[in-house]
Amino acid sequence: MSVVSISYVHAAWRALLYADCFSYPLTARELRIWGIGATIPLGKLRDVLRTLLRSKKIYSDGRYIWVGHGHHRQLERTAKEDASRKKFYYASVVGKYIGHIPTVRLVTVTGSVAAGNASTTDDIDFLVVTSPGTVWLTRLCALVLIECIARRRHPYDREVANAICLNMFLGADAIGLPPEEHDIYSAYELLLMEPVYTVRGTYRAMLTANSWAKRFLPVAFAHRLALESEIQSEIKRPSWFIGLLESAADRIQTWYMRHRRTSEIIKENVIRFHPNDSRAHTLSAYHKRCIQYKIPGAPLDNRKTITVK
Repeated sequence: MSVVSISYVHAAWRALLYADCFSYPLTARELRIWGIGATIPLGKLRDVLRTLLRSKKIYSDGRYIWVGHGHHRQLERTAKEDASRKKFYYASVVGKYIGHIPTVRLVTVTGSVAAGNASTTDDIDFLVVTSPGTVWLTRLCALVLIECIARRRHPYDREVANAICLNMFLGADAIGLPPEEHDIYSAYELLLMEPVYTVRGTYRAMLTANSWAKRFLPVAFAHRLALESEIQSEIKRPSWFIGLLESAADRIQTWYMRHRRTSEIIKENVIRFHPNDSRAHTLSAYHKRCIQYKIPGAPLDNRKTITVK
């Protein structure tokens, strides 16, 4: 018999329940990486898996693990991974073109494509980090570029397959998410994003500015931090001329958007567009699952143990 901390079991349960919100089965390795609220030691992973399977509520086909029935999910994941790979290859090419804009410091693919869970009809979401004080100028340049080299998603488009959605621009001095968004949803979105272009140290700086995420996803955070080993470079302020161009770009775009505003978040050095913000729906679905299976939904410091035979 071996003793397993119940916090490890709960971390695995939470990972599976969150993934279940997207009908996405996990491998054992992914279960450890995306464990919520606790670090599952490698030496305890097998015992944790045994505990989960003994509950008769968790199932496995030897490769994937998931909550409840639904053996079709393995096939769905395979199909979506294939679609995501093709979209990501295309996105990486587009992202490198965006990186040629002098004020761009980081380009990442986000959303379902970054998660490997995109359908063939999905668009491709991007987050762009700019030099401080240049978010509007960078956005204007990026929009013109995408109109020339790719298909850009527009607000009222119905067919959006492979359309480029530039839905977030952040200044390099505004890369930390606000406290009200420090939740499991934001932690996943942050750590799932895939950089396709980065100026030295910018991605690491973004992770460091959002170190709160390791409270929710400690292994995933450490894993991502290890991938970014570059030294942070100095953040330079824009010249007075760039400042003038930024001011003009700001006025032009805010004037154009004045009658089109919906759920956008626009403030100094932050532009965020959310055509279909799924935060509330995802968090609600996750917490309902936690209640259904009687699993604490928030990270807890729970030192209780259970015995696994």
